[in-house]
Amino acid sequence: MGKASRIRAQRRLRHGGETALLQRVRNLGLAPEVRVLKDPAGLEKMSEVIEEFAGPLLEHCSRMDQRRGAIGLAVTAWNLSLLPDEEREKELSQHILPKTGPEMKDILTTMVKRKQALYRDIQRLILDYEITDKGKDALRLTVISAVPRDKIPADQLDGIPSQPGRDLQRGREQRGR
Repeated sequence: MGKASRIRAQRRLRHGGETALLQRVRNLGLAPEVRVLKDPAGLEKMSEVIEEFAGPLLEHCSRMDQRRGAIGLAVTAWNLSLLPDEEREKELSQHILPKTGPEMKDILTTMVKRKQALYRDIQRLILDYEITDKGKDALRLTVISAVPRDKIPADQLDGIPSQPGRDLQRGREQRGR
């Protein structure tokens, strides 16, 4: 396969991964007013932030399936860090640890502390992510996250609700959750 063919194949993979990710987020049933913004100006790329955040976990991974697991663990810890302490403990004990086993508690707790220490100012919930294998143990991470309204550049605010928390809740109620 020539260089041009490889580049076209990579573009198809990248586009396919983004399309699948967007479809999964649409299926979450968020309020219709909630919009997906691709690379909002002035905001950090969450894919890069999550890869950096997951660095200590990724250092111990030699296979792609291990790297996928490390990214998944990092995203779980990231989202847990956004919860108040009491809710975080409840989420861990009732939902996460029964599925993963008690040995994950120390790892998740360490990663939550890492997030709070190094990324305190980034309060974006990860809605979903997609990992694409780029070969040679390389991956491409695509992330969709919730951006607080006050962090969205003014030129991209058109059509975004002024109270997104209420609109997200309304979207859940419309789905019957």
